[in-house]
Amino acid sequence: MDWIDQLEELAEVSERAAEAALNLDAAVEHCPEWNVGDLVEHLADVQWFWAEGVSKRITDGELVKRPPDTPDDLDPVVYLRTQSERLVAALSAEDLDANTPLWTWFEPEQHAGFVLRRQVLEATVHAWDIENACTEAFAIELDVAILGLEEFVEVMAPNLWEGSEPSVALSLEPTDSEWTRTIFGEAAPIVRLQAPASDLLLLLWGRNEVGDPRITQSLGCIDMT
Repeated sequence: MDWIDQLEELAEVSERAAEAALNLDAAVEHCPEWNVGDLVEHLADVQWFWAEGVSKRITDGELVKRPPDTPDDLDPVVYLRTQSERLVAALSAEDLDANTPLWTWFEPEQHAGFVLRRQVLEATVHAWDIENACTEAFAIELDVAILGLEEFVEVMAPNLWEGSEPSVALSLEPTDSEWTRTIFGEAAPIVRLQAPASDLLLLLWGRNEVGDPRITQSLGCIDMT
């Protein structure tokens, strides 16, 4: 997905999350102790945070600010739509592209490209969470799912285990794409995960389950709230 495709996807999936939030009191299956209203506000806070950094071109992590407390009577869906528009507008600035320097929490990628990709995927998984709670969960589009699998391999997996090794190496083999990668090294045994890319991404983020306890153990520390 190129820069424009990701910008469009961010706007669309954020709106999808807002539209799906039909019952703010509904429990969110994969975000324990949160209801839909909590999750919508969380996503809006995340988008406020990154919109702030992008619009002010922040390159120093010490200058990053946290979202302000929202009024008790603020509609979470209105808040989400406001922050989604603000984030998309900030990332759409004429003087900004994927290589524009910005602070991120991932040291190797200190640029706007990381921010946009991460926000597309953050909004996608949480839109799935909200639809799963309120209506019917959707399959993630193939190009977005592959983007998420690539991010997981390059960014998430190397940082999930500190001083401990996963029990298996996982070969990610989406059945609807020629893309394939192995994570957690080449150590035996290698377990092949074959499913549509959407299902694989949701598995990696703990939204799907598999019966193999070795995989469950390897993926057990993944959390996205």
